[in-house]
Amino acid sequence: MDNVKIRQRVAQRAGERANLEGMWKLVEQFISPYRTMFFHSKDSEMSVDWRLRELYDSTAIFANQNLAASLDGSLTNSAIQWFHYVFKEPEAMNYVDVLKWLEDCNRITYTYLNSSNFGLEANELYLDLTSFGIGALAQEEVSRPDGSLEGMAFATLPIDEWYFDQDHMGNAINFYRNFYWTSEQILEKFGDKGIPMNIHDEAISGNRSQRRHEIIYCVYKRRGGAFENVDTFSILEPDARPFGEKYFLKNDLTDLGTEGGTMNFLYTYLAGVRPLVLFGAGLLL
Repeated sequence: MDNVKIRQRVAQRAGERANLEGMWKLVEQFISPYRTMFFHSKDSEMSVDWRLRELYDSTAIFANQNLAASLDGSLTNSAIQWFHYVFKEPEAMNYVDVLKWLEDCNRITYTYLNSSNFGLEANELYLDLTSFGIGALAQEEVSRPDGSLEGMAFATLPIDEWYFDQDHMGNAINFYRNFYWTSEQILEKFGDKGIPMNIHDEAISGNRSQRRHEIIYCVYKRRGGAFENVDTFSILEPDARPFGEKYFLKNDLTDLGTEGGTMNFLYTYLAGVRPLVLFGAGLLL
């Protein structure tokens, strides 16, 4: 999917949910302050209104935090292993070696989650679910300099930043995020050779390294016969994988880094109830 089409889709999705964002704005104002910034630019720290003069009663805020903490402690408590791997085929669970292998997988996953920031970000996700009724938790691999896996990093995305498309079954197939990064953050993410020269110069300068740039990130389903019947258990180059991902500057559509690819879609939409609108009650992981 080209950058022009992605930018157009982001603008369309933002317009489609403008009325809903008006209600979310009230929720953010009185129940979950500072979680989002609807109808405000994020291009500088000066755009944040820290006064909140309309807020004089904290009852709803503390109630929302208590409910989110209860969900966190009940569903994804970091003190216990709250998940367990099994095979779909019951016969496979009768073998001792298979059970030992699954236990090793459980232990490794639990260790990785506890060594990451999953616990902190999961709590932020529950705060969004109990206030706005929808949330998004992003997951990214953290690699060592030699390319090996060091761990996982998680981030609960503000709901004013992301949008998605659905297929006929209600599953998310394209994901868009519209957000801001400073020049220094862009340099840290993509390196010297993956960014425009003017952003590189801003990042290494002493007075413009914190200038913010508007960025669009997209994960999308690639179309064409070559991507329809891909063996997801094989090793493929990023451009041959069924789902693509890219970053680019919103203003001039300049790519940041190189286009990547994934074997599976990185986000799953789980609707608590069948929504009548796209952004109804649900969870995006």
